[in-house]
Amino acid sequence: AMSTDKGHRLWISAALHVFLCAGLVACEGGGEPSGFVGSFDHGVQSGDPLSDRVIIWTRVTPRRRDTEVIPVQWRVSSSAESHLDGGPFERTGVFQASHTRDWTVKIDVDKLTPGKIYFYSFAAGPATSPVGRFKVPFAADTSIDHLRYAVFSCANWGWGYFNAYDLASKQDLDFWLHLGDFIYEYAADHYPEQHQAVRFGPSASAGQSALQPDAELLSLAHYRQRYAHYRTDQGLQALSAAAPLIAVWDDHEIANNPWSDPFPGGAQNHNAGEGQWSEREHSAVQAYHEWLPTRDDSLRGDFGEKIYRKFAFGNLATLLVLETRLTNRSNGEEDPFPLTDENGDGNPANDDPSSAVRSKAKGLIQGLAPSEWSNSAVTQGFKELREAVEAYRRRPNKNLLGPVQLEWVREEVRKSKGARTRWQLLGQQTVLSDTQPGIEEAIAEARGSVEKAQAARWEAVLNNLTDSRCPSTANCAPPETRLQARLTDPTAYNADRYDKFQTLSSSTVEEARTTLALSRFQVPDYFDAWEGYVAERTRFLSALAEAEGSVVVYGGDSHNAWAGEHRDGSGRAVCAEYDGTSVTSTGKENFNPFMEPEFQAAAHIAGNSRVDEGEGFEGSLKYAEMASRGFVLVELTPDEHHGEFIFLDTVASTRYKIEKCDAYDYGKKGGAFRLEKGWCRWTLHTGRPYESQGRLHESLCQCRRGTCGHGCERAEPEDICIEDPIVVMTQGNVSSMAVLTVLVVLLILLSAFLYLLLKQARRKLQTVPHSDVFGDEQSSFL
Repeated sequence: AMSTDKGHRLWISAALHVFLCAGLVACEGGGEPSGFVGSFDHGVQSGDPLSDRVIIWTRVTPRRRDTEVIPVQWRVSSSAESHLDGGPFERTGVFQASHTRDWTVKIDVDKLTPGKIYFYSFAAGPATSPVGRFKVPFAADTSIDHLRYAVFSCANWGWGYFNAYDLASKQDLDFWLHLGDFIYEYAADHYPEQHQAVRFGPSASAGQSALQPDAELLSLAHYRQRYAHYRTDQGLQALSAAAPLIAVWDDHEIANNPWSDPFPGGAQNHNAGEGQWSEREHSAVQAYHEWLPTRDDSLRGDFGEKIYRKFAFGNLATLLVLETRLTNRSNGEEDPFPLTDENGDGNPANDDPSSAVRSKAKGLIQGLAPSEWSNSAVTQGFKELREAVEAYRRRPNKNLLGPVQLEWVREEVRKSKGARTRWQLLGQQTVLSDTQPGIEEAIAEARGSVEKAQAARWEAVLNNLTDSRCPSTANCAPPETRLQARLTDPTAYNADRYDKFQTLSSSTVEEARTTLALSRFQVPDYFDAWEGYVAERTRFLSALAEAEGSVVVYGGDSHNAWAGEHRDGSGRAVCAEYDGTSVTSTGKENFNPFMEPEFQAAAHIAGNSRVDEGEGFEGSLKYAEMASRGFVLVELTPDEHHGEFIFLDTVASTRYKIEKCDAYDYGKKGGAFRLEKGWCRWTLHTGRPYESQGRLHESLCQCRRGTCGHGCERAEPEDICIEDPIVVMTQGNVSSMAVLTVLVVLLILLSAFLYLLLKQARRKLQTVPHSDVFGDEQSSFL
């Protein structure tokens, strides 16, 4: 952490910079300094850190449409003060930014010292960028004992503010890992719809930014504009400047649920009227590499689509980043029942698999209440449906990684283990475990424990949702006149209805019955993750098994949080799994809004405590969280992988709190790797208010060891943090640093006012004859 003097100096300098560039002091020509050619509106970012080099990135926004090239100076130093004083810099150069790369600047800065912290910035004419910071990793042959990093996925602008990024920016991170859906390709009227959106819309309210562009992304210009829009978020800018990013796309950076096999590929959210798929795919990948700090010139493929790569962090960890969407993925949208038309559009072969399975299930229960499902026709029908679905998801030719990437994973894991690297980490897009819920199993387990009251409540909720009182819908009054349920989905647009009783429609009852039937008869209905590619998952686990348990796999995509472990036929651990929730995107709670999140989580765990993953491998889901937004914070040591699932209370405002935190630890215990529930080191700060971009200075913390978690480096469990009650910038409180800033600004304004008065007085005096003012004497001091 920087010293107090440096912190005050940076704060004051930032205030000066804002007002000087606003034209209040010594500015000419329409409020811009002389020679002003562009501005740095999208912040700075470092990324893809290696032991001797790091990518630094920014984007300069030209001020004239006819600009062809803007020379941008980049500067790197080991001191933040250098960027305020104009030097000295350890590395510097000039990049010619132009429209061909959408005015983005990307420099691969080499000849860096391992383990050293550097600061960087950019300049174009008199305009300067914010100052960024990065730490260079140690080489693979260097002994280190600690890493601290955060894992993110799924940030949708319309669903809310990126507070998870802002909170992570207050940590001292070695890097942050983003596993995809950095942007979303949808138009402003889809996911979220207008009535669901937290921020945006064609008629965005004051203080909100309308989504740009408001149409679905199809062209290179569209994708570029969406990245530019997302990068105006202050939380994203704060984290981008604070630590290096290691990123890989999922699907929404291109289009929902793409595939490459069969050739030429396609996507669920792409149709013939939207042009050639290959052109859209190429445009999306080009914009991704322009707007993210990837080392794209070294990536494989015709257009940088083979983005899988490796990073080393001393002898503590090897990180492999995988690609599962564009290079080898089999069509996950293939209809499992191509001879029957489940969606009624006249084309039997184009039903998406989840909808097709649910349609089959609805036909089997035929409006019957759960008490009537024991008849032979229903049970036999579901037995056949389960067999067909299992055959579909276990097809041996379904790929996610493909043989080339899979062999690369096997070889890199083998080399890392052979070099005695302690941990093998893998970042990829989707959940590794099965997630089909065991709804009635969860109730039975709660009833058999001390949670009998909870079990009774869950059973009552389920009976109400599925209308178990009515043996046949033909003999029942319309559900609208009969059933109500308490809404438990906490998504922001439900704020006025949350925790209140709502009338259930007949379609809600039908969907609830379908979900229960699929759970009772153990029929999976989700295929867009590893559970839809079972044979490929078996091959993947086989490759990881060579590390003998020292493997952690990260995933995202589901918008909910999960943790589990996978074992081989002998019961030996293969890997642990940590799947983070989303930054803003809504999860399964949106599809089951009347089942409380704790009930849903318990059902998912109960239904997947022991899952046959093929060839002796077995999965065990240990944790699920079904309603909150946030990220995973990891502390890695030679003995333990400590992962904290940190959840925020809201994404509907930039004022937020840490709502809760759950921790799971993975490491050798009793000679064997185990995943066990741990404790959170953030618990001390749960419930404390934050304002996006508002942080405590370390001088305001009094801790025996470490620092307070509101913006300093780390909170140790034994810390006693005494925080000034006025330092948190929220609900009308003003921080001492903010007061100092206001005073500085007032001084600047006063100086500017006096300067203008003096200048005006001089002009008046110059228009009056000297003799009228001073008699016959001449004056030259003006």
